[in-house]
Amino acid sequence: MTSKQLTALAIKILAIWLLISVVLYLPSIAMIMTHLANVADKPIPSSLSVAVFFGFLVVGLVVSFIMLRVSKSFLAGIPESNDKNILTPIFVLQITGLFFIVSSLTELPGYGLSLSNEAVVPLSSYGYLAGYIFKIGVGAYLLVKPSVWGTWFNKLRGRE
Repeated sequence: MTSKQLTALAIKILAIWLLISVVLYLPSIAMIMTHLANVADKPIPSSLSVAVFFGFLVVGLVVSFIMLRVSKSFLAGIPESNDKNILTPIFVLQITGLFFIVSSLTELPGYGLSLSNEAVVPLSSYGYLAGYIFKIGVGAYLLVKPSVWGTWFNKLRGRE
């Protein structure tokens, strides 16, 4: 597999994972709307609840579809051949960074909503929010500058 083929495969896997996560988190949207109604001491219009629910579902489906289309575009124009495998540590670090970013982005909106709707916010909520922002930062750094991390890991392993 070439690096483009591996990238396309990784993007497809992340698109599938995102689709699964969207489906798994659909019930939590209903719980958030119920919680908001309890905090506000008045019922939330059912049309708003339905709009938020379907908005979450549509955005998740659209992003998954776009990721699948992007993975196909990576494979466009690449002839099927048996070139050498290009699975370098740098490439693996970039895929790991992409995974960190996507996994954090699935959790971050929930914590952001919980912070905006509570009168007294527990310190743990700020901690989770800061942790996910840190995870996005690490993922972005892994994605943009994987060679720095690769050099650092080689030094830790005693290879340089």
